[in-house]
Formats: sequence, C-alpha cells, structure tokens
Amino acid sequence: MAPVHVAPGPARRVLIIALNYPPMRGIGTLRPAGFVRHLPEFGWEPTVVTVNDAHLDSHRDPSLTRFIPDDVEVVRVTSPAYFLQHHLRGLRAAVRRTRESRSATSREAAGSRPSFAMRAWLPGRVFATLSDWVFMPHMFLPWSLAVIRRARPLAERADVIFSSALPMGCHLAAAHLARQVGRPWIADFRDLFSSESAGHPTRLHHNLACRLEGWIVRHADRVVTTSDGMTQRMMDLHRPADAGRIVTITNGFDRVLAAGRCPSRPADGRQVMRISHVGRIYGTESRPTFLRALRELIDTGEIPADAVQFELVGHVIPAEVRQIRDFGLEGQCVFRGLLSQHDAFGAMLDADVLLVEASGEGSAIYIRAKLFEYMLTGNPVLGITGPGPMRRVIEETRIGRCATPGNVDETKAAIRFFHELFTQGRLKAWAAQAKVEPFDRRELTHRLARELDSLVDRPAPQSARPSGSAPAARVPRQEG
Repeated sequence: MAPVHVAPGPARRVLIIALNYPPMRGIGTLRPAGFVRHLPEFGWEPTVVTVNDAHLDSHRDPSLTRFIPDDVEVVRVTSPAYFLQHHLRGLRAAVRRTRESRSATSREAAGSRPSFAMRAWLPGRVFATLSDWVFMPHMFLPWSLAVIRRARPLAERADVIFSSALPMGCHLAAAHLARQVGRPWIADFRDLFSSESAGHPTRLHHNLACRLEGWIVRHADRVVTTSDGMTQRMMDLHRPADAGRIVTITNGFDRVLAAGRCPSRPADGRQVMRISHVGRIYGTESRPTFLRALRELIDTGEIPADAVQFELVGHVIPAEVRQIRDFGLEGQCVFRGLLSQHDAFGAMLDADVLLVEASGEGSAIYIRAKLFEYMLTGNPVLGITGPGPMRRVIEETRIGRCATPGNVDETKAAIRFFHELFTQGRLKAWAAQAKVEPFDRRELTHRLARELDSLVDRPAPQSARPSGSAPAARVPRQEG
C-alpha cells in the first residue's frame, strides 16, 4: 500500500470523546481505537477522553490494550454508572460470602429473617430503573456531565471535536464543549439512538430519543454513520437541511489483529467443517433459519452428522440453548463462552466458515461490525441477512454467500456449497478471491482525516494558534 503524503507543518489536534475505548470489552471499541491509531499519519494528533477502566469489571478486556498507542494522550473519566455497579457487585459478593459461611444448623433460623442479599440489591434495582426511565438506555448523562467538567481545557486546544456514540452522552458532551470553545464538531454514529432495538422502556422515551437524535443531526458540523442504510434512515427521519453533512465511513478491520497470528489448525486433512459464530447472537429469524437448514441437511444425509460442527463463541442465553436442543443439534454444537478479543479472533481463524446474521431493521440499516474482523481471517462468510448494506458488502467483496432469513432452501444451498468446497480442499482458495482492501482501517481513517481537514483552515503558524493552545506534540497518556 503506497504511503500517503502529509503536508509539512504542525499537526492539528482532534479531541475524541468515546466511552467505548480499550480496554473496554466489545466490538464498538475498535472503531475509535483504529481511528486514533492511524490519524497521526494524516496530520492529526488525537487526544482521547474515555471512561475510567478501574470500574469496568467484566466489561474490561486486557487483551485490547495492544490497540492503545503509547504516545497518545488518554484521559479517563469515572462513570457514575460503572462506579456504582462495581461497588454493588462488591457488596453482593460480600453478602454471598457471609451467607455461605453460615452453618447448616442456622439456616432454618436465618430463613425467617428478611433476606439481606435481597435488600442489598434493592439499590441496584432502583439504579437500573432510574437509568432506564430517567436517564434512558444508552444515554450515560451523568458521565457526560463529568466529561464536560474535565475536558474543557482539552477542547480549548483542539481544532476539531469528534464524538463517537452510543452512548449518546458522548455527543451531548461534545456538543456542549464545541459551543463553549467555538470548535467544529463531528458526531459519529455507530448505532441509531432512535432504533426500535435500542431498548427504550416506553413509546415516550423512544420519541424523545428520536427528537434528541434529530437535534444532534441538525447541530453537528458533520455527521458520520457506519453504513449507507444508516445514512438514508437519518435523512428520511430527520430531513436535515444540508444532506451533504451526513457521510458514511464504515467500520473496518485493523491488520494489527492478525499480526503474528496464523490458523492454529491446518485445514488440510480435517474431516469436520467448523461453522463459527463469534459474538452476540441477535434475536432474529436468521438463527432458526440456519439451525433448521443444518438439521435438514443432516436428516437427508447430504452432510453426515459427524462432518459438521457449529461453534458459538460468546455469551449464549438459555433460550438459544433450548432452541438448539429443540432442533436436536446438541451433538453438532460447541459452546466456547465469552472470550477475550485476542482469543475470539483466534477462534475466527480456526473456523472454516464464519456465520453472520441480521434481519428486519438490522439488515436494512446496519453492517455487523464482526463482519470486518471476519474479512481479516481469509475464511468465507455465510451471511443470513435480508436486503441491505451488509448483504451488499458480502456480495460485492465476494467474501461469502448470502441467504435470506426464513428461506431454509437458500440457506441449505449455501451450506452445501461451502461443504463441497471443504471436502475438495478448495475452501481457502475460493475465499482468497475476496476484495476487502477498501475496508482497511487505515484507508477509512484517511477518509475521516479528509472530513476533519474540511472543517478547519490549513495549519496556522504556532504563534497564530488560538489562545490556550499548545504546540502540537504527542503527550504521554494520562490515567484519571
């Protein structure tokens, strides 16, 4: 890949507000982390304001720290939500240890008293209710207020403010800071706050979310989305006066994921084709479509029962386990549980076929972020998804084959196609024809840098920088 020429002169500064940032667990952290990694190459020095990871508990994935460049300034702001959850978990653990230490002879007497464990979790239930009904899901309003207090000096020395959401508190903090210090602001939407799947407790909350999202779309200097489906939905819903301010920069893959990695098991000589789904399984009709198709292929003898394996990596809820049992596929399924990002990518490399699914609103608007990690493995993708941006990406890049949710025959044909290639030893060669270069995070960051450039003048001499600015220099990251 040819190097990109960056004009000489002092680098400009961008303040990035993103609660989802390493080492927070989840695919959503990789987008801002990837931008931060590559922006200096295009003349932009990032400063990141994110959540204090001391209280993340199970939301923390230490393997993601390798995505944090050592010479980027990172300011971590404590989230009241995670702070309270962390201490409530500690209290519950203490109560549990106390209860377990009681002797068997005292249990009957203890049963007549109110449950201290239940009372200990009453504040947790109250807090969860307040979060949903007052602060709204995916809002993190208390954290955004803390960010505003902490980040004002950082905003004053920035040339552009960039916020990535969900949660929407990132956008609200960025909007307030941008107005305070008079800087342009880019609002990056990884998901829509107005989505029906956002989990709002009532219709009133959903309508408020739509109005808030519309306000952000109208007031941000630039709006970035992760798919053309999201862009179109925003324009249809909010009807901005200047539709050109909404641009699409998809998610992508970071080659650092695969650095020094190779498949741990050679494909040659294997008799069992492994189909893997890595990450969250969404509540769509795609999953039962796949399970029914697999069941029918086994029942008809087109694929022997011992020649295929379905591996699930990530948290699987009991309802999903019951569904697998209902189809009689326990013998073909392997549950790996929740893994670190490093180990989850290893599971992708070990697979023969990678499954991605979406239906309804999910297929019409979104591209599952896991699809881009799948691209980096060189393994083919089975996409069970309706018409929309994800299906277009799969078909245009030729990384896999698609079937329509609910269409068992199409799904059977796709599985059969991959199994035939697998038995012939041609699966990897077929997948090698994929054209995925446009989704390299470096190329996507270059597009973001052009949007940043468009919002500011060419770099001014240091003596002419705004009051409160400091010379552009990389600063050791800070923990707060």
